[in-house]
Amino acid sequence: MPPYWSARFYADRVSCAEPPPSLGLSTHSGLSGTLWRISGRIGVIKPARGDPTMHLVRSILTISSLIVFSASFAQGWSKFTGTLDSFEIFAPGELEVRETTYDSEYGAVFPAREYLYEEDGSRYVVTVVDYTDARRIHAEREDRSEADYELYWEVDVRASIAYAAWNLRQRGGEITFDAYHYIDRVEGHQLQITNDDQSRTYAAIYLHDSRLYIVEATVPPNSIPPGFFQQSLQWINEDGSRVRYQNYSDAIKVRDAPVRD
Repeated sequence: MPPYWSARFYADRVSCAEPPPSLGLSTHSGLSGTLWRISGRIGVIKPARGDPTMHLVRSILTISSLIVFSASFAQGWSKFTGTLDSFEIFAPGELEVRETTYDSEYGAVFPAREYLYEEDGSRYVVTVVDYTDARRIHAEREDRSEADYELYWEVDVRASIAYAAWNLRQRGGEITFDAYHYIDRVEGHQLQITNDDQSRTYAAIYLHDSRLYIVEATVPPNSIPPGFFQQSLQWINEDGSRVRYQNYSDAIKVRDAPVRD
């Protein structure tokens, strides 16, 4: 990837069709002259004060900087394939796998795996909770009461994103980002937390085909944000091909969920 430059050039309005000839620039994109290229580098036009397109330009500048920053940060990273849990992700080192368990919101204990890499005070982990056998596990709970009717196994799975996000919030620290997110139409949630020791945690949670994916990267203070870790997550089929949905309704949340009249 070539180096990019985020210098701002002044113009009366950002909507000019072509850059000023004196700058020797060529149009980079179809954004009405918003982005121009100089010898393979991007220049961003700063519109006149009060121009309604100011916010758009600033957003483009921010996104461009993040893309460049992430690309530089991700050099040397490699793709990890979690065949057992049908996902791929880029990580700064080889993820070690260990079996564990996960306590659900409704008191059931589910099998899970942790894919972990640690180095120089940074911690990268993908926790995958296997809810595929949720109906049986809930039916066999010894602490089950009359209030735990048949539907609760499915509710436990569908509510798992919200519950995982709640658990992350309970750790403490300052939550600086907390919002809905999706990848390839698979819905989820993202959080960013400044911990008490000033380290930063970047977390993302997704539910796909009765598996809950909790992606966390925690880095020391003043480190480069490791957003590439969570953003690179994708799901794969048995043959290794990428799963990509065209519609949100196509994405499977709960495997073999009953259809009720």
